[in-house]
Amino acid sequence: VSTIRLEGVEPIRWSLEDVATPFEPFIGKESALDCTEDGPDGYNDLVLRFQTKKIINALGDVADGDVRVLKLSGNLLEEFGGNPIKGEDVVVILKN
Repeated sequence: VSTIRLEGVEPIRWSLEDVATPFEPFIGKESALDCTEDGPDGYNDLVLRFQTKKIINALGDVADGDVRVLKLSGNLLEEFGGNPIKGEDVVVILKN
């Protein structure tokens, strides 16, 4: 968890919970429709919490209705090869 960053921002806490089914493709998202409303899939997910103000600052200028793809990066534990990982999610700016 110590290597994970969302738009360059480190998580402030984390947990393991079964919260969602992955949306495929895992990367290459472009629109607000590139997500799923499917709930838990029976597998624990790494759930990360970030300081809202830091994420807002990382986004820069936004307007109501903007669609942003947030990039996540990190590394696996050395015992799993230490390889880099990446992911992303889509957010829609509702109220600037």
